[in-house]
Amino acid sequence: MNELLQYIFFGTLLAAGGILGQQKRPRATASGLLRRLLSVLPQTKVPGLLYMFIVLWVLSVSDISGNDTLDPWQKILQYQWAALFSVVAMLAVWYGWRQNDAVLRGFGVNCLWTNLFVCDYKYFSHSVPTQEFFILLGLGVVAVREWWRLARR
Repeated sequence: MNELLQYIFFGTLLAAGGILGQQKRPRATASGLLRRLLSVLPQTKVPGLLYMFIVLWVLSVSDISGNDTLDPWQKILQYQWAALFSVVAMLAVWYGWRQNDAVLRGFGVNCLWTNLFVCDYKYFSHSVPTQEFFILLGLGVVAVREWWRLARR
């Protein structure tokens, strides 16, 4: 398995542990090791989210098809990584909004912005005229801003 995919799994594991550890409080009857583990888990959320989202972003913008170590993954195109990046970011926003978790919501919104602008530039900057490209980019900014304004109500 590729190192980037290992970092996605590692980041997801850290982030899930941090989110679960944030919700669970150790019982007074819990053993010392379990109590210490549950007290450390909330701090793993931010590094896990960083690992996961940065690696998803790298996979969505880089060309991994020429790498020989990724034989089973060569059929997956970059736009599928970008779509996965968007879905994970939207899930982070939704879950952060539902659980009133500002850190998770902030990571999700920042990654949606990053993905929107990187994908706009990557896929549309050379295929459409310059004026239309910047109109699409501006409409994307307005759409995300309005969505975020409505979500904060």
